[in-house]
Amino acid sequence: MIICVGGTAAQVYGFKGTVGRMVGRWKDLNGIPVTAIYHPSFFLRPMAKAKREELELMNTSVLREVARRVIPRTLDAERGTCDECSKPT
Repeated sequence: MIICVGGTAAQVYGFKGTVGRMVGRWKDLNGIPVTAIYHPSFFLRPMAKAKREELELMNTSVLREVARRVIPRTLDAERGTCDECSKPT
């Protein structure tokens, strides 16, 4: 899984357009899921509080989706072991 942080990184992986159009959209790159989020420096720019909160929420929802996709594959919470190697975590 690849998470592009910012528009420049996303364009390297084939996304086109503005970051706003890229955030939360998943693309398949040779079997690897790729998505984009806003770069943290973007939030340092002056903007209305409501707009900042909306964009931060978009970033957070993408990162939650990433966690949902990754964590169940690597950790079995009940057993406390890694699914790939069966070692205790």
